[in-house]
Amino acid sequence: NILLVMCRERLHFVFGTGHHSNLRRTKEQRDIGMKAVAELAMSLFAEMEDLEILPNTFTYNALIAVLGQCDDFRVMDIFTHMKADNRQDIAANTAAGAASEGMSDSEWVAETQATATSPPAAASAGSVVAVGSTAPGAKSPVLLSSTAPQTRGLAYTVIVDEPDAGISAKGVNVNLETYKWMVEAALRMKLTKMAFIFFKELKERDLRPDKDLFLLMMRVCCLEGQKTEAAMLFQEAKTAGVLDVEVYNGRLEVLANAKDGDELFNAFERLRTDADRMSLKPNEDTYNVVLRGCYKLQVPEKALALYDTMTQPNSTAPPPNTETYGVLIDIASLSKDTKMATNYILEMKRRRVPITIATYCRLMYCFVAADDAGIVSIYDELRQHGPPPNLEAAVILLRYYQVKQNPAIITKTSGPVEPDLECYNIMLEYCAAIGSHQKSFKYFEELKTRGMAADIHTYNALIAVFAPTGSDFVFKVFEEMQEMKIAPNHVTFSILMKHKLGRQCLA
Repeated sequence: NILLVMCRERLHFVFGTGHHSNLRRTKEQRDIGMKAVAELAMSLFAEMEDLEILPNTFTYNALIAVLGQCDDFRVMDIFTHMKADNRQDIAANTAAGAASEGMSDSEWVAETQATATSPPAAASAGSVVAVGSTAPGAKSPVLLSSTAPQTRGLAYTVIVDEPDAGISAKGVNVNLETYKWMVEAALRMKLTKMAFIFFKELKERDLRPDKDLFLLMMRVCCLEGQKTEAAMLFQEAKTAGVLDVEVYNGRLEVLANAKDGDELFNAFERLRTDADRMSLKPNEDTYNVVLRGCYKLQVPEKALALYDTMTQPNSTAPPPNTETYGVLIDIASLSKDTKMATNYILEMKRRRVPITIATYCRLMYCFVAADDAGIVSIYDELRQHGPPPNLEAAVILLRYYQVKQNPAIITKTSGPVEPDLECYNIMLEYCAAIGSHQKSFKYFEELKTRGMAADIHTYNALIAVFAPTGSDFVFKVFEEMQEMKIAPNHVTFSILMKHKLGRQCLA
């Protein structure tokens, strides 16, 4: 179980999150990492069966968490396997209860204590011998004393309810945590119907959804802008007594994603004035959700009015935070207003709102949208005064130089930021734009020296270098793609079709 948890923690390295947030991963790197971690987790589960170690609730939940975060559809098979083990537990417990019908209370307590303290018998991974099932949030199994009141029920269990289905607990029980991971897996794989099936199924098992689950379901509704379903979840959360401003914000996010401006602004106003007498007050996230809605609806005037409300003296609205200004910079990008975006940075400094490198990256995107050369000054200022530019900032600048075919791009491949595969792909695209065979060889060999595996974008850029001249290197690129089992896509063929000699190579 600990090893499965370590697999889940390793995903932070794969995604570049948590303690590894300084790493920037390409889609290909994430895909390779997710596949490797998923295979490792499945091999651990298979090894348990080989060693005749019985999985428990914690085992299944940990494995489901890993597979779900790896976008691995085998999570559905493991969930089905877990439910089968759960039924076997119930059947075994029922049989145990029937066998002990003639026992006295003292005999029953003695036998149950002996069962709970003895090591589990060897069995296949598909069968579980359990003292009792564990409920969501449980502590370690605790035996009742022989002097305490005893109640014989189904399974004659002597284990108290425990919230966390402990790491060494016995038995398998599909609990609320299981369904949370399954809903999150469906969310990641964009299987909205499956998420709602899991949500319905957990209620049929008499499990009560908590706030976290309602928030997850709101995120599911965001995928397709399911306003009706979000409204039903909202009422259900209210009935369950878990409705708070976070859940309300979740519903607002759904309306923003659905681009329903009227309902979004109406719901926000009702929350702000407490028209529904729910005793809830909008917080910073509430205002940021509505601002993101303004961005998606492309109504900058409403965003500016909302910002004025947040900055007015003696206003009851929360003050703007880092995310607030980030969204406002995005809104400035809609009109390519670099002056407005820059003023927001100055306002953050005046108000002593933390400015992160992510904020500066948004500012740089605004300058790219406006085709403003000031992006170079921003990057240089970051290098001199901080916060230090990260890989994303370097990639934004490289993209700007590449479009401009600016030779200064060459000096940006070295510096405070370690280039990744995307950086090299940009450089190869630049080589294609200026027709430099020599530089393309240099960058291609360099990325290999750094231990990077070329992807389809790398090979497409290389083909774009050689296609205009009909160079034999086009065939060598195809041969390497075949060796690396990377299939050409529509971009590959469209590059060749653009040039007469490229079409000859294709023929």
